[in-house]
Amino acid sequence: MEPVWPGVRELPDWGKIAFPPAEPVPLGQLLPGASVPALEFLARFLRYDPAQRITAAEAVRSGYLNRQSPLPADEAEISQWLLKTLEDVDASGAALKAAAAAVAAAAKGLAPQPVQAQQQQPADRQQQQQQHQQRADLMRQALQPQLAVCWQFLPLA
Repeated sequence: MEPVWPGVRELPDWGKIAFPPAEPVPLGQLLPGASVPALEFLARFLRYDPAQRITAAEAVRSGYLNRQSPLPADEAEISQWLLKTLEDVDASGAALKAAAAAVAAAAKGLAPQPVQAQQQQPADRQQQQQQHQQRADLMRQALQPQLAVCWQFLPLA
């Protein structure tokens, strides 16, 4: 570790945890679809020695973020992507809960739901969709101003 990070042995907690020696795995193997500029950009964040690591200000000014094609998405695209991702996570979580409930019911030997309970499901689903839409609207309102504001305060000098 010392050749990669000079002075690491002088840190107060050095030696409290020991890891077996291991060869580094190239980022290209871990992220086979990434471009060479993307891998180089990421590698600058993953340096052991903090003095060699890229700072946030350097990263924002880097050629990868400013000249690399495709250019970074604007805030509206990012917030739309985030909302869609959150919606997908909510949907998969609901499906997982339903599957777990079905497995638990089957394990207990419970009978299938009566017809009346089955008819209530569309109403429950509609209520869940309304709640989900309300959360998405709140997220959209909360995220858009924050995304726009955060870029104003980055130390770009």
